[in-house]
Amino acid sequence: MAEQLRGHGAPDAWFRRYAPRPDAAARIVCFGPAGGAPAFYRDWARAVPDDIEVLSTVLPGRERRAAEPTLTRMDVLADAVTAALVPWLDRPTVLFGHSMGASVAFEVTRRLEASGGRRPAGLVVSGRPSPRRLLEAPSPVAGYDDDAIVGYLRRLGGTPDELLDDPEARELILPPCRADFQVIGRYTPEFHPRIDTPLRVLLGDEDASVPAWDAPRWEEVATRLDGVHVLPGGHFYLLSERPAVIDHVLRTLREAEATPTRTPGSPTCPTPHGTIRHAGQAGRADLGKESGKEREKT
Repeated sequence: MAEQLRGHGAPDAWFRRYAPRPDAAARIVCFGPAGGAPAFYRDWARAVPDDIEVLSTVLPGRERRAAEPTLTRMDVLADAVTAALVPWLDRPTVLFGHSMGASVAFEVTRRLEASGGRRPAGLVVSGRPSPRRLLEAPSPVAGYDDDAIVGYLRRLGGTPDELLDDPEARELILPPCRADFQVIGRYTPEFHPRIDTPLRVLLGDEDASVPAWDAPRWEEVATRLDGVHVLPGGHFYLLSERPAVIDHVLRTLREAEATPTRTPGSPTCPTPHGTIRHAGQAGRADLGKESGKEREKT
């Protein structure tokens, strides 16, 4: 793995700690959306219990790594992050990824498991279609020019219009977006081997890019799907629902710590495949309609 880091920064360069806690009992490692900066998770660092440390992933080409060349391929990106993350897995660690970050976190989890060494205690993916959906409806964003990228960001929300309207701000926003859109547009997920790390899926009930009926299909790439949870909001629902999202991540960490370590490939306990736990507005007829699966309220 040392070879994978060559030319892609030292391990410490890949993660930012806004509230360093060297004696923390556990960690959460966060992966941001396309074009996102580490500061996307700044508030998480002080919102978690004092015995948990939050690491925000710093990709080349942004913030303190602005002078470094960006990465445009998922395999290269995931290999480099995996190699950098290993030293930080010296205590129970949950990976959390939103949008593009969910796919990166998934690919990193797969690589850590394949290495046979340290692995995450859990994985939480947010605001991202299942790998099956990504193959059925490939993203066209790799072919977007700057105007199309800006239009896409406006429709998705999460980036203030005043920044997108400001020429100087756009010059800062667009380079990482161009790179990340290449990552997204060229990404072709694989289904085997399935990950053994416990997987939890989160999404917003008004996010048109992530249909609720598709979310249970994440179980195609995981031996243990620990539920699908729907929260109020659009693609960037996690901004307004931050406490609830963090609670799900902490729950994943607690459940992982309470579960005995399992040998990779051994049978798992049955889970309610396809169950969608809706934590938002009740009675939305469109959510989960096409899946025909049972829904529970929490």
